This record gives sequence, structure tokens and C-alpha cells, in this order.
Amino acid sequence: MAKTKKRPDGRYEIVRKIKGVSRHFYGKTKAEAERKYAAALLEEDKGPLFKDAAKEWMEEAEAEFSANTLHGIKSPCEKAVEQFGNRRLREISAKEVKDWVLELADKGYSKKTISNHLSVVSCVYRYAQEQNGIDENPARFVRMPKNLPQERRELPSDEDDAKMMDSLSREKFALFLLIAKYTGARKGEIMGLRYEDFDLKEKTVRIERSVYFDGKLSKIKEPKTEAGIRTVPLLEIVERFLPKGKGYLFGGSKPWTKSQYAAEERAYRERTGVTASPHQWRHLYATILYDADIPAKDAQVLLGHARIATTMDVYTHVRDQRLAKASAKLEEFVKKSS
Repeated sequence: MAKTKKRPDGRYEIVRKIKGVSRHFYGKTKAEAERKYAAALLEEDKGPLFKDAAKEWMEEAEAEFSANTLHGIKSPCEKAVEQFGNRRLREISAKEVKDWVLELADKGYSKKTISNHLSVVSCVYRYAQEQNGIDENPARFVRMPKNLPQERRELPSDEDDAKMMDSLSREKFALFLLIAKYTGARKGEIMGLRYEDFDLKEKTVRIERSVYFDGKLSKIKEPKTEAGIRTVPLLEIVERFLPKGKGYLFGGSKPWTKSQYAAEERAYRERTGVTASPHQWRHLYATILYDADIPAKDAQVLLGHARIATTMDVYTHVRDQRLAKASAKLEEFVKKSS
């Protein structure tokens, strides 16, 4: 209920509700206090600032998303706030968002990175549409620029491959990389593997959980899409080096913590000189599928991709690598011949 009173300091104070929240307005006269209330109503009608909506969206995301996901959206959100923070959501046009995307492209950002930035802006607007009744989402009308550089998918070197295979009989972490190489499992999925996930009779590996790090703690989650839950072939080379046991293959009753994983990986690299990351070994698995003429649709299932387009991007990248090597060899042959 609206209240008006004169304070001991001589100012007038009125209390009015704006969108259900009581707010206090002060003035030397009652009319001045009323004018401030009217101005606040006008500001409220203009809608929230981008930075305020982004802050609220991030607060909600922190309660909903995993630590890995939050790590991936934090930087794009900060850059979006830096660009649009003090602007009203209703004032930002699709052209301005497009110009920002082109600016990121000019700075050499990859296609995936720019897509993440654009997605964050779109998520902030969708949140504001639900919470504040914002009508438009300008990011929805922005198309990605063509011919953006792709993030390079480097394979492990032949030297790394040889060192990893040679260390299998004495290094537990080498098994971690071997599983990535011959199952295509992601780092978190490998950490989530239990002994019972390996069916020695059926020659399969069941991938149905993933480990992510929340601070120093390791937490278990299901893959973020149904495609992530999958059964892949258990190849003889992997079975040969599987130990016997119970619980998590890498840990015990609980999976490795973040510090345990880091220590194991660091010690392994120091002892063997292997530098390729688990993701690079996963990419090698995709390359093996390509070389084995596994159809893209089947590769999608084995790699746990939610979209066939993702698999096609990988296959296209592998093909382009092959063509580049063939071109270099042809060029060298022609030079020697002539």
C-alpha cells in the first residue's frame, strides 16, 4: 500500500511498489518525490540493462550447470558484458550483435569460440524474455560468418603414440590414453568407467557416466545428451591391458579427484615424455574410424555425438588432413622428378 510521510530531516518519503517490490523515493517536496517515482517507472519500462540480466542468468547457471560448463561460458559472458553491459536489452539491435561477431572474427577467434559467444548472448536474452517480458532476441537473427577458422584438432605424434604403447606394461596412466585411443571416450567418461562396464564376454564397453570437477571434488553425472550413453567395441588391445578389480578403473571406490588426475598425468608425462592430451587420443579414434571406412552415422554413435553434423565436421577435417599430406607428397615427388 502506498505511503507518504515527512521525515525528521524535512524530506518527504513515499513508498511505492514497482513490479511487486516496495521502493522508497525522497524529495524536498512531495511533488519531487513523486517525480522520482515516475522516473523510476519510466526506467523500469525501458527494461533491464544487459549486465544485470547477464548477472542474474549466470547466478541461475551456477546452480544448474556443471563446473566444466560454467568454465566454458564464463569468459564469453564477461566479454559480452564488456561489449553490451550498460545498454538496455531492448536497445541492442541484431546489427550491433552482428558487428560484434564480425569484430571477434577479425581478431582471429575460431568458429567454435564465436559460436559460444553468440550463444551466451542468446541465453541472456532468453532468460530476460522469461523473467522480464523482453520481446525480442536480436542474437536469434545473427548468422555466423562464413570461412571462420576451425579449432585445430591435432593428433598425437607418431613419437607420442610409440611411447604410449611402449609404456603400457608399466604405466597406469598409459591405459587411460589407450582407452581414449581405442574407444573414443572423453576424459570425464574414462574417469567414470567402472570395472563392470567392460563386458569381456560380449567384447563391449558401456559408457554411461562422466566425472566432472567441482572445485577439488569429483562428481558423477550422466552424459549431457542421450547420445553420450553408448556401447562401443572392446578391442583386444584394450582388453589385454585391463587389470582386474572393483569400483572405478581410475580411482577405486571413488574416481580420481582433480588433484589426483593432475598428479598422475604430470608424473606420466615427466617419466615418458608423452605430451598429447586425452582429447587428442579421442580424435585419433575418430581418425581410425575414418580410415576403417566406418560410415559417419555409425561413427556418430561410437563417438557419442548428439548431432551428425559434429561427426561430419570431424570426418571432413580428417579428409582435409589426408588431402593436404597427399598434396605435399605429390609436390615433393614432382620436384624430385623434374
